This record gives sequence, structure tokens and C-alpha cells, in this order.
Amino acid sequence: MIYAPILLTTLNRYECFKRCIESLQENSWSDKTELFISVDYPPTTKYHEGYNKIKAYLEQELDGFKKVHIYFQEKNLGAIKNAEWLRDLVCRNHNRYIFLEDDNELAPGFIEFCDKGLELFENDESIIALNASDYVWCGNGFTPPVRAVGDNENNIEKRQLVFHAVAYWENKREKVSRFCNKVQKQHGLYNMKGLLKLHKKSRCFFYHFLAMVSLQNRELPWFEEELHPIDFMVDIYMILFDKYVLCPIEPLQRDFGVDGNGVNYKTAFKNAKELKQRPWLNDKGFEFKYKDPIIINDHEITLHDGNVALSYMTKIKILLKYVFKTIKTRNALN
Repeated sequence: MIYAPILLTTLNRYECFKRCIESLQENSWSDKTELFISVDYPPTTKYHEGYNKIKAYLEQELDGFKKVHIYFQEKNLGAIKNAEWLRDLVCRNHNRYIFLEDDNELAPGFIEFCDKGLELFENDESIIALNASDYVWCGNGFTPPVRAVGDNENNIEKRQLVFHAVAYWENKREKVSRFCNKVQKQHGLYNMKGLLKLHKKSRCFFYHFLAMVSLQNRELPWFEEELHPIDFMVDIYMILFDKYVLCPIEPLQRDFGVDGNGVNYKTAFKNAKELKQRPWLNDKGFEFKYKDPIIINDHEITLHDGNVALSYMTKIKILLKYVFKTIKTRNALN
């Protein structure tokens, strides 16, 4: 068994960070796992209090892990660059890893789920990662996904939505990165066949992709003029190339970013209290139970589309902006 290292990034969310560490310490196989922590440098003084609490907390020995590596950045990198810095460091010696944000709380069997899954499905090219949550974004809250028929005979399923607490094979994630680079070199434009496939699979992702292209370099997943292989682009990649992540039928993660304490989401979800108390699989370990072919949960994208519906006028505006962007870009290239 290969025990994947855990990558954890943080800045100033002390309570979240402490909760995340303590939940990992309660995990089976934590004593076999190396933990890599990168603490970003505070961009302004308002971050100092939480940052200093985390520094003080890390001065004590973090028991329960095989080894703990701690890095303090000397300048502010931002959430994306901090994560990339840590991933680049770890991937010099590892082809698989578990990536967490400090607002994750993990169930006791989380590490076993990741390590066993990374071992079992390494050669399955249809599966690019494992995801511990069953999260479905719906605007200002969360709706539990509809489970596929027969889930009582399985404890995992395939999906094309990826959120927090993800275990990757770096060689598979690199393919997502190359896809992002290709789209970036094309100035965000993509071929018509791919766009039609995206539209057929998810109207919501289709229009959000066009909007993302039209607003190139101004909002995520664009950052500092680069298109990054994070949540949204991973979903787009999976839809276009028929790839999936594996997730447990019962969640192994809770997200405390629902309080609105993050960089990108500053408004608490309407059902934040409920989400932070969601039941999860509380077993100390994790054993995979499934039948081939593994169930694909297409209901999640339908649920997502229904909860993030766009108005007719919004769609028209997005299409017009995308057409204008296409014409402008092609004229510049010619």
C-alpha cells in the first residue's frame, strides 16, 4: 500500500484549521501518512490575529502523523498559488496526494478511502480522482444529491462534479492542466463539437463556460492571466472527455467554509448550520463495496442545473459577449 501525503493550505482561519488537523488525527492510517502544511503570508493586518494563532498552534508537535512538514511563505501567494507551490514541492517525490483546504473536517475513514481508492483505480483511465464529499452547489446553499437506484448494494459511485477533499494521481491531474493550457492558448475559445457536447450535458456549465471565457483574466478559474485546473475546469474536462471522480455514497467530509469565511465566498449559506452538522460515515476505516460497472450519478448535474438556472436574458447576454469575444480574438490572431 502506498500512503499518499496530505497537502493542507491555510492562512488565518485558526478554528477551521485546528478542526481539520484534529479530525485528521482521529483518522485511521494517519500514523502512516505524511502531512505537508503551507501557511500563506498575510496580505494585510486584518489577517494577523488568525495567522499568529496558527503559528503558535504549529509550534507544538502535531502528534498522530508519520511526519509533519511545515512551510511559512515569506510573501502572500494567494490561495491558488499557495496550493500550487505546495503541490509542486510534494510532486517532486510523489505521484499521488490528498489535497485539503483548512475548512475541511474529515470523517474517521477518510484517509483509508483515499489510499485504498488510489490503489484500486490507478489504472482506470475513466477515473481521475477521488472526492470525499457529495456536495452539489445550488446558488446560496446546498441540496443533497439524488442517489442512483441500487445504491444500497454499493458504497461508491462515479460523478462529474468535484469539490473539497480530493485525492489525485498527479499524472491524471496533469492531463487536466494540459487541457487548461490548450484552452488558454486558444484565448478561451473551444471547438464547436466540444461546446455542443457541453451544452447537451449541462446548459448551466455551457453558459458558465462561455461567461468565464468572456471575462477572461478577471475572475476564477482565471488567475494572473492563467487558466487553472481547479473545481470548475475539472468539471468541464470530465464532461468533455467522459471522465469521472469517485465519491462515497455517504459523505466523508464536512465543509465549514459555508459560514462565508473564505476568499471567494463571503456570504454564509442559508442552510450553513445544517451543513456543519450533516451526518457522515463514522466508521474508523473504509472498505470499497461496488459492482461493475460502477454507478454513474447523472442526477447531480441535473440537480445543479435546476438550482443554478439562468434567465433567458442572461443567456442571450452571455452568448452575445462570447460571439463578440470570438470575433475580436480571431481578428487579432489574423
